[in-house]
Amino acid sequence: MRLLQNQFSIRYSLLMTLLLMLFASWGCSSASEDTVYTNPDFGIRLEKPENWSLVFTERNGSIVLETENEEKESARIGIYGFACVPSQYENSKNVLEAELERSNAAYDLESVTIIQEPIQEQINGYQVATAIISLPTIALQENSSINQFGLQDPDVDQIIEMIAIRDNENNSIIVYAYQGRSDKLNTEAEKIIDSIELTCTTDQYLNFVQK
Repeated sequence: MRLLQNQFSIRYSLLMTLLLMLFASWGCSSASEDTVYTNPDFGIRLEKPENWSLVFTERNGSIVLETENEEKESARIGIYGFACVPSQYENSKNVLEAELERSNAAYDLESVTIIQEPIQEQINGYQVATAIISLPTIALQENSSINQFGLQDPDVDQIIEMIAIRDNENNSIIVYAYQGRSDKLNTEAEKIIDSIELTCTTDQYLNFVQK
């Protein structure tokens, strides 16, 4: 009887060890799902989950990341402006103020609601300004890339977070984050934006200045 108990105890211990190893491997695989994207010409590095697509368009200097889950919920990120082109604005806050004026002209002043005026702060060595606006989906086409809800409803707003990122060498980009219904996808979008690094070299900066 005692022998059977010992054998059961050994088997139970082995089973628990195997389960712990399996859970650990799952944890490692899920933690390694992010892929690193670097673009020396654009001057950017970021990390993104594998379920996010990424398209770089050299013609207009844009990077677009998109994803969609099984429930057809989506989120979108647009990154604009070659980072290695010196900014014409004094600081990141001025960039967003200009973007807000452009948005008012593009979507009609009455349609744009400013949830958060541009706020500027230092984050990880970067000068970062953030503003948040909302647009009623009734003012957007259902199939518009901006509209993450896929409908036109006066009671449903499309939230857009605008982020201007600038380093000490005057290299800068602007990021648009289009939030959807999924908290998970919106959180993934935030993590992608937080991972952004500007990778411009001194030579790239001088080349643009001299042109």
